[in-house]
Amino acid sequence: MVIWRVFGSQGAKVTHYRLYFFDARDHISRAVDIECRDDDEAMANVREHAHPFAIELWQGARRIDRFEPSEA
Repeated sequence: MVIWRVFGSQGAKVTHYRLYFFDARDHISRAVDIECRDDDEAMANVREHAHPFAIELWQGARRIDRFEPSEA
C-alpha cells in the first residue's frame, strides 16, 4: 500500500484519506492512502492525478466525493 503525504507547512495537522480507484466494470481496482490538511487539499490532490476511470475520496466512513474520469 502506498501512502502519499501532502504537507503545506511544516508541523501542520494532517488528516488520513483513502482514494479508491475503479476499473472499467466500476469495481475497486486499488486503494491509496493519502494525508492532507483538509478536504479541499485532498480533492485538489485527486484532480492532479489523471485516471481512465472513476476515483472516490473517503475519510474514514465518510465519502467525500466521486471523481469521474473527466473530473480527475
